[in-house]
Amino acid sequence: MWLTVVGVLREFEAHIPGMPTVKQYAIAGGVGVANIAADILDESKGLTEPFKRAKDYVRIGALGLGIALKYWLAYEEEGDALILSSIPLVADTIKDLVKKMIR
Repeated sequence: MWLTVVGVLREFEAHIPGMPTVKQYAIAGGVGVANIAADILDESKGLTEPFKRAKDYVRIGALGLGIALKYWLAYEEEGDALILSSIPLVADTIKDLVKKMIR
């Protein structure tokens, strides 16, 4: 099953310009798994405040690592994948912080 999915994605890569690569999908999936794992850790410890949760640091760390990879270490493909997959997560963190400040 997995090899079939990878084969289909590679076919799309070859024929559609701008299509994300399998590596970029894997990086985005890794960011998602790390976010879920950090969320489970936060729930088990009862952490609910913004920037006291592990998931906030995972999200910002992924964005920072993506920026470093893309602009300083010249791993453009990997950096793009990290940046694009972590921006919506960082936006959720900022939204939670603003909600807390308004209350």
